[in-house]
Amino acid sequence: MADPLRDRLLFGTGHPLEDAVHDVLVEAGATVTRLDAVYGTDSADLMAEYSGRRVLVEVKSANNRLPQSLPGKLLKHLNTWPALPGTEPVDGGILVVNCQTKLPPAQRDTEVCTDRAFADALSLPVISSARLFDWWRREDWDAMRHAVFGDTGSAQPPETAMPDAEPKASGRPGLLSRLRR
Repeated sequence: MADPLRDRLLFGTGHPLEDAVHDVLVEAGATVTRLDAVYGTDSADLMAEYSGRRVLVEVKSANNRLPQSLPGKLLKHLNTWPALPGTEPVDGGILVVNCQTKLPPAQRDTEVCTDRAFADALSLPVISSARLFDWWRREDWDAMRHAVFGDTGSAQPPETAMPDAEPKASGRPGLLSRLRR
């Protein structure tokens, strides 16, 4: 029997995907606030807090590869955030994307952003919901917190698309068998 959280992270869109991202961040020890109920579409989907750091989390899905317009949505939210009533400053933001949703997870690109020039131009982190699933499944809370908050003191997980990030080697043996659990 498949785990509902697995299904929402690997195949979800909209609110089910947002709920799954919320749930894994909470399991990683973060305090997570759902922002849509308060600010509607004027803000990101979630605000996550951990160890004194506060970030906006925008959650999106795409049938194909990462659309180049999606990081702009997070930037817009970061720019308008200070003008919203009752907000406190944030330390940044992160875009979580479920890409290539029509493909089985083992057939999806291993990197969230396959266009190196585009990835190098990103000013904010972008991670896949599949990567969150992998960290959740392995209970690798440090890697998850580092990707979202940048506070663990260890090396940046290579699966996070960031400016100047080195390309990640493609594919990992046994990924399909781990995803089917």
